Amino acid sequence: MTAPKKIRLDLLLVDRGLFESRAKAQAAILAGTVFVAGEKSDKAGRPVPPDAGIEVRSKSRWVGRGAEKLSAALDRFGLSCRGRICLDIGAGSGGFTQVLLDRGAARVYAVDVGYGQFDARLRPDPRLVLLERKNARTLTTADVPPPVDFLAMDVSFISVFKILPAIIPLLSPAAEGVILFKPNFEAARGEVRKGGLLLDPAIHTRLLTAAAHKLADLHLFLADLIPSPLRGGDGNIEYLLKVSRANPAPVPPESVACVVAEAF
Repeated sequence: MTAPKKIRLDLLLVDRGLFESRAKAQAAILAGTVFVAGEKSDKAGRPVPPDAGIEVRSKSRWVGRGAEKLSAALDRFGLSCRGRICLDIGAGSGGFTQVLLDRGAARVYAVDVGYGQFDARLRPDPRLVLLERKNARTLTTADVPPPVDFLAMDVSFISVFKILPAIIPLLSPAAEGVILFKPNFEAARGEVRKGGLLLDPAIHTRLLTAAAHKLADLHLFLADLIPSPLRGGDGNIEYLLKVSRANPAPVPPESVACVVAEAF
């Protein structure tokens, strides 16, 4: 079988939607923020396989790219976390947590199954309760005393619906939140291309529509959704879901289809 033809790194970054133009892609490569298969690459013309694992690491004031995603969601949805007890599931380096703290959260429980990833700059904040090496599926009220007013969630390699049943009992009746929805981790294995990419709008629409029903079954309702302003590090399109314990008017199917079309 013939190996797929390699592509210039700067072109592949644009093709995956990680940058709007070759000039911006080249600037990021020269700045040392682009990594291929875990190694920094500083050559825009480097030929790479079309399914190469690519990560763009930001040098912004944010500790992680997730911060830009959550900031966009809070602004678009008109959500506030000021004075609220917040729960960050899949905290990673702390991007979501940083936004919650910056925007006045009273307390943030940051949960991650990993260890040592959470940025040192955030650790001294007295409002932070960091729960590392903690599987969110096993969370109890002993770990996170209810009621939680605001949920922020960004998980990978697992469906959000395998975690949410453990989270619901921790939420207050008026809780709201933002879930980063990643179709490639919600789809059947056969629907995802080699390299982990899932770029079929019909599948995205079906998965998001199903997600609305699954959320309702958990009494956590889909109130709104937008495409993430940034793709995942692997080039996958993601969505930001506004969720609420209160039962809002359902998001019409045509709205879901429009959001998917906007994302593509």
